[in-house]
Amino acid sequence: PSGCQEGNAIEVRNFGTSPTSAVAITQNFISGYQKTGIVVNGNSDGKVSANTVDGIAPVGYIARNGIQIGFGATAQVKNNKVLNNSYTGTSTVSGGILVVGGPYYGSDYGKGSQVDGNTITGNDIGVFLSNLEADGSAPVVQTNIKVINNTISNGALNNHYGGSGYQAGISDVGNNDKLINNNISGAGYDPDSNTGAYTVGIDADPSFTNKAKIHANDIEP
Repeated sequence: PSGCQEGNAIEVRNFGTSPTSAVAITQNFISGYQKTGIVVNGNSDGKVSANTVDGIAPVGYIARNGIQIGFGATAQVKNNKVLNNSYTGTSTVSGGILVVGGPYYGSDYGKGSQVDGNTITGNDIGVFLSNLEADGSAPVVQTNIKVINNTISNGALNNHYGGSGYQAGISDVGNNDKLINNNISGAGYDPDSNTGAYTVGIDADPSFTNKAKIHANDIEP
């Protein structure tokens, strides 16, 4: 238990000029990891399906993530159960399913991934899309990520980002990402349940993301 940003249960990492790595990660039960349950990074194409990834409980020493698709990777993330990735500190947040990339991180964008049919419970951010230009703004190129048909819930505010807390069912910074037919519920994502914190079902304000397509989502307290 420390802030070391390593310790991943299953990791695919392929950087450089080598051919794209194709990998299927299916039907695993993963818990007790230091940083991330499943990582697919770099020049990789993943099929991540039917896994259970459990961060076990909120912790104050590291911001765990359940599944990360990062830094140029593309994946189909389908029919997984992702639970209990929550950080109680003030400096950052945890993500259930994280898609991350762009010049801000010194990497390629994460484009074209699909997050479909997952059950995502008790995470600070259920699905966290973070593709950033060098200055931290949304990308001008299309990232075209689909977040569809997921069930996302959180019953409480555990995160204390900025001293007050930030939690969202889906948080999107990208370009032309599609957030469709997701069911989002629980007091942890309800703006009326957490005075002083920022808790919301979908965080995709056009001031920080480009051309998000948001349709047919069911958001309940």
